[in-house]
Amino acid sequence: MVYGSPIQQARKLLERALKEQPEVLSDPEPQVIFEDFGDNALIYIYKYGFTRMPNAAQDLCAATFVTKSVRCLKNTK
Repeated sequence: MVYGSPIQQARKLLERALKEQPEVLSDPEPQVIFEDFGDNALIYIYKYGFTRMPNAAQDLCAATFVTKSVRCLKNTK
């Protein structure tokens, strides 16, 4: 996330994208937390649980979420 982005709006968009992942558990509820200001970006932490699946599938799910997140954030400009 670049500087000047609305922190709470971005967090809500990222949370929505995370909750839309079918492999992400609803309990415990997924969270997106603003952590810090990086050199050139805003840094968020994602906390969520997966359904049981092999590690390779978890990696694919995480990569899909990142792709959806970027697309979601680009569409808000």
